[in-house]
Amino acid sequence: MSAENNAADPFGPGGKTYHVHLCVRGYLRGASKRELAGMFQRTDGSKLSADEAREYLMDCLSQGKEVLPLSSECEGFDYRGKGCPGHAKEQQA
Repeated sequence: MSAENNAADPFGPGGKTYHVHLCVRGYLRGASKRELAGMFQRTDGSKLSADEAREYLMDCLSQGKEVLPLSSECEGFDYRGKGCPGHAKEQQA
């Protein structure tokens, strides 16, 4: 592959990094109580019960948040559904 093709490759050295996100509606539809229990935690480190997690996700939907970031490092995250806008990779010398 030529250097010109590498620059256009979204996964190559000139590409972007995309942070993973959670689809709130889809997760609520398919997650069991066992999966919901402990999925989220409070700032003090204690984990939410399955019912508390379901309520939190329902609150997110009511606020228009269709997706949630799974990384705190994502700038410009779109909660309405697009998620991570992509971040340019640092060029390696």
